[in-house]
Amino acid sequence: MPTVLLAPNQEIVEMLRSGTTRPSKLMIRGVDTKIFTPNKRTVNDGLVRFGFVGRLRAEKNVRLLVDLEKRLLESGRKNFRFLVVGEGDERKYLEDKMLNADFTGFLKGEALSEAYANMDVFVFPSDTDAFGNVPQEAMASGAPSIVSDKGGPKFFVTDGYNGYVAADLEDFVKYAQMLLDDPELLSKMKMNSIEFARTRTWESVFETVYEAYSEAKEYMDRIRIEQPDRKKRVFKFLRKTPATRS
Repeated sequence: MPTVLLAPNQEIVEMLRSGTTRPSKLMIRGVDTKIFTPNKRTVNDGLVRFGFVGRLRAEKNVRLLVDLEKRLLESGRKNFRFLVVGEGDERKYLEDKMLNADFTGFLKGEALSEAYANMDVFVFPSDTDAFGNVPQEAMASGAPSIVSDKGGPKFFVTDGYNGYVAADLEDFVKYAQMLLDDPELLSKMKMNSIEFARTRTWESVFETVYEAYSEAKEYMDRIRIEQPDRKKRVFKFLRKTPATRS
């Protein structure tokens, strides 16, 4: 059993801490704000773009995008489009069902950065992601995120600040309509999202990792002094472990 455990969200941290009684620490992920930035935006047609980036698979709950678009159109709202980035076996279903959507397929590098920057609101209905890095990349690009209340993204989305946490389709519709109808609110949340992303540098993320390694080292130092026989057994085991061989 490891001396110190690292987990991607607070829910898993607490589960590990209570289940193992070992020190458990939060290891979030960082975002590069030089790569993901609103400065790479290339569209300015007055439309609000709802974006999604990720695998177009059932576990990402992407069919909710179809229902969301349908509800927005039924409400009489037309000043929007969806921008869907990614590949997967749900792509055909989405393309067949969605009327106001552009599908780019898989993107990387500058093309991905540009796609993010062209989004105004990020929609992330997945309820299976332990962390969910794409909402952070969207925020760095200036798009507040509407995320599911299941999984990791809910831990870094603050309602009304850098996005909203949605419990169901009704919530996704409500928050999307709010941002569509209130340009001032959307503009404010865009700025908040950018500011939040700037606090998630990789340098700040690794501070927690360094603390965990330091704690583990202190533990092993104590073992060397207090239990020399156990120290020999531990290091003998480590030498036999394939992952430690050079």
